[in-house]
Amino acid sequence: MAKLNIFAGRLLHKTLSQWTTCLIDYQLYRYMLKNILLVFLGGGFGCTARYLVSMLLSKCKDYLGGFPIHTMTANFLGCLCIGLIIGYLSKNPNNTIQLLLVTGFCGGFTTFSTFSSEILKLFQGGQPAMALLYMGISLVICLAATLVGTLIMK
Repeated sequence: MAKLNIFAGRLLHKTLSQWTTCLIDYQLYRYMLKNILLVFLGGGFGCTARYLVSMLLSKCKDYLGGFPIHTMTANFLGCLCIGLIIGYLSKNPNNTIQLLLVTGFCGGFTTFSTFSSEILKLFQGGQPAMALLYMGISLVICLAATLVGTLIMK
């Protein structure tokens, strides 16, 4: 009888342990799914906004000697937007807004805004050399990657 009680106790402990692990995994899954949906929705709106800006300003490019005013405008607006949101979040931390608007919307609208905010963080964190290095390396390797990509596809 004692062996049966020990076996039943171990079985119950194992079952409860598995159930608890399953519950934790389910809660983590729900949390991650919510975050993914927030980024997805924000990104969708950001991409749509980028498209609208490009469509509205694409004709201006012809009058400016081919200067990509639509891209520059989207980058400027994205940087302004991410700055406003990060400024707000510094006083009112909110992970939902962070994921929806910073990661999602601004990420979909322009990745230049993220690049700019990371450089600003480095400067504000007392790392001006790292900020300048990051800017220089990013510019060089991104231009090089674009060139390599176009050469590969020719």
